[in-house]
Amino acid sequence: MEVRILLNVKKYPFIISIFVELSLLPLYWLAIKWLDPYMEEKL
Repeated sequence: MEVRILLNVKKYPFIISIFVELSLLPLYWLAIKWLDPYMEEKL
């Protein structure tokens, strides 16, 4: 499996970047939810 993943990195870098972005989306959403009260206080 690891060898296949390493080979796919060279062939499909855009697919991996899409997976990385999709995996980071929930973290961005949580960060926005967590920072939301502080942003409202500044405004």
